[in-house]
Amino acid sequence: MCKKLILLVSVVLMLDMVLISGAGAADPDLIGWWKLDEGTGDTVADLSASGNDGTINNTSGGLGDGGSVWVNDPERGMVLSFNGDNSSGAYVSTDLTIPAMNMENDFTWAFWAKQQGDGTGVNETILGNRYAADGSDPLEFIKFTPTKFEYYNNDPDYTVTIDYDDIPSDVWIHHAGVKDGTTLTYYRDGVEAGTSTITFTIQANPFYIGGATERWSGHLSDVCLYTKALSAGEVLGVMEGVGGRWPYTSSPNPKDGDMITGTYATMSWRAGDFAVSHDVYIGDNFDDVNDGTGDTFRGNQPLNSTYLVAGFAGYAYPDGLVPGTTYYWRIDEVNDANTASPWKGKVWSFWVQPKTAYEPLPADGSKFIGSENLKLNWSAGFGAVVHT
Repeated sequence: MCKKLILLVSVVLMLDMVLISGAGAADPDLIGWWKLDEGTGDTVADLSASGNDGTINNTSGGLGDGGSVWVNDPERGMVLSFNGDNSSGAYVSTDLTIPAMNMENDFTWAFWAKQQGDGTGVNETILGNRYAADGSDPLEFIKFTPTKFEYYNNDPDYTVTIDYDDIPSDVWIHHAGVKDGTTLTYYRDGVEAGTSTITFTIQANPFYIGGATERWSGHLSDVCLYTKALSAGEVLGVMEGVGGRWPYTSSPNPKDGDMITGTYATMSWRAGDFAVSHDVYIGDNFDDVNDGTGDTFRGNQPLNSTYLVAGFAGYAYPDGLVPGTTYYWRIDEVNDANTASPWKGKVWSFWVQPKTAYEPLPADGSKFIGSENLKLNWSAGFGAVVHT
């Protein structure tokens, strides 16, 4: 009996590992994943579906024995190192092109780094690039340095940076830069440590690891690039896991807290990496949805059914959503073959445009407002034709 139990546990653990190992690589939003743990040679494998393997330039320009780029680190195992010399130092070139950035699209860059000294210079490039795709002007680039995360457009008056605390020497730190529309957010060891807002676009750029000309000194491990904005929870998942596998739902639409302008809604989400089906909840009381009580549970849906309709006959709230009301919804991911299932989702919300005017400017209750050139503004209520 004991041997059978041990065998059963081993099979379950192996199944979990198989589910985990394939999920990150299959993520369509993961466009680059370099674990940097090969330990030999001049190629680093891209485990994402993109298949953009990297080439190590100057393999004797590292911090290992005899200048080797490969170092067996006591904390993270085999990692890639860089000595920061701008002539002979190592760096990794890839065939990956960072997509052009506008006000709507998203990205996430995440990696582990242990810096050597000050990184050889405050402007050295840990990840990214500072030249155009063809190596010429205009200078438009995105890069991590030892002192800041830079988002630069070729305008002398426009450089968006997140000036985080200087990266300390000789300690492993997890870094993540997230672009969610016009908002940039920097996370250090899973904790938000800076934000900024962009107003300019950035052209497509080649992607380098360790710098191409402004070379960085230190060690790197587990570099991931996504074409989506990871949530704070997902950033933690990337930091604690390998390759960004995340068992929970993400990317809600409508976005959490959004207003909708009709009396019906179609909600959608991105499935968790291990899901086989989804338990769906919706209601107008946060606690009920969070606890799964009352009539908030709306059923279990198959894996490819990542949407939920409300406000139509035959669905939740068949008489329509009520203007001015906030609705809460939650998706739990289910996989009976995985012992960690179900994975309880975050409670998201949206609210329906009210019939009355809202969002007054000046705000309700404001004091000491100058009367000169005073303008009163508001947002029109649902279905409004005129205002009296």
